Amino acid sequence: MFSKGKSNTAVVAIIVTILVIVFGLIFLGGGCYFVSRFLSARDEQTATNETKTKAGWATYNNDEWGFSVQHPESFTKEVSANNDGATFTSTSPDITLRAFAVLSTDNTTDQYLSGILSLARESILYTSVTEISSQSANLGNITGSKKVWKYVKRGGKSEAEVRLAAINNGKMYNLSMTCDYSIYPAYMSLFEDMAATFKVN
Repeated sequence: MFSKGKSNTAVVAIIVTILVIVFGLIFLGGGCYFVSRFLSARDEQTATNETKTKAGWATYNNDEWGFSVQHPESFTKEVSANNDGATFTSTSPDITLRAFAVLSTDNTTDQYLSGILSLARESILYTSVTEISSQSANLGNITGSKKVWKYVKRGGKSEAEVRLAAINNGKMYNLSMTCDYSIYPAYMSLFEDMAATFKVN
């Protein structure tokens, strides 16, 4: 009887040990699976957030203000003296694009842009300043406001400025395009492409 009981106990112990190992492997395998899925999803998200440089374009990074933007390599780049951004220019056609950031006390982008428009209307450089359109738009990964303004200079020349601004953590990020008023519609796609690559770090 003692031997039989001892034998049964040994069998039970072996079965329990096997079950523990089996369930341990199941939980370990499941854990590895979910960890693998998590890491894969994270890597996919990282790859999505990292915008690839467009063919024929270059990336301008501003570490001081925490943003980057892509621009056509054919445009001449000039970094501002105070390092708040950069200007990208083309002479054929005559287009100026600027990406920059400033500290802002304004509560909204509309308030900020209205202030810029008011200053332009007070300038002696222009005989008239008109807002052509206004709408919400994305500056890369943050939502802001986009305005199109028409400036009539003394002498009669008309210019357009497309300005997209978005606020983040007390900083106002800007992308603007200035060119002859007659050609700005043809280059809105260029502006939109740059705006799509704008990234606040």
